[in-house]
Amino acid sequence: DQLGYHCVWEVEHHGLYEYSHSSAPEVFLAYVAAETSRIRLGHGVTLTPFRYNHPIRIAERIATLDILSEGRVNWGSGKSSSLVEHKAFENDVPKLHEQWLEALEMIPRMWQQDVFEWKGKFFDIPPTQVIPKPVQQPHPPIFAACSKPESAVQVGKLGIGALNFAIGNDDYLARKVADYKAA
Repeated sequence: DQLGYHCVWEVEHHGLYEYSHSSAPEVFLAYVAAETSRIRLGHGVTLTPFRYNHPIRIAERIATLDILSEGRVNWGSGKSSSLVEHKAFENDVPKLHEQWLEALEMIPRMWQQDVFEWKGKFFDIPPTQVIPKPVQQPHPPIFAACSKPESAVQVGKLGIGALNFAIGNDDYLARKVADYKAA
C-alpha cells in the first residue's frame, strides 16, 4: 500500500525447488490482507484440476480470502505446465485441460447460487450450499494463466482476464495480447 502498488500476485506451485516456494498462496495472501487496506490480492494461479484442488475447496478458500480482504481478491486459475507437479499429484495429463475447463465453469456458479448442483464429465455434485460467498458481486474478477499463444486465445473466448508470461521477445507477447483481444 505505502509503495503505491495496485496489486500483488501470488502463485501456487509444488515441488519446484528454486523456482517457486509457494504451496499455500492463500495463507500468504491472508497475511497480506491483514497488513494492508487498499492493494488488490491476486491469487494467480490456483491449480484448478481436481487432483490439485477440488472446485468446492477453491470456491470456499477464495471467498474466505475475499471476505477477509473486504473484497480485494483477483482470482487466477491454471493447470500447471510442470511435469513435476503433474506426476506428484498423480494427474491424468491428457485430461487436465478438460478438468480445468469444467472446474472453471463451476466455481463462479458456486459463488452465485445459494445451492449448487452439478452433473458433468468429471464432477457429480449433489445439491450443496457452498459457503461462504465472496464480497465482490457477482464474484471476484477471474483470470487464467496463458503460457502458450493458444491458451491466450481460449482465455479471450472465455471472456476472462489473461495472465501472460513475458517469455521471449516483445513481438511474441504483443501477438499473444492481440490474439487474446481478438478472441
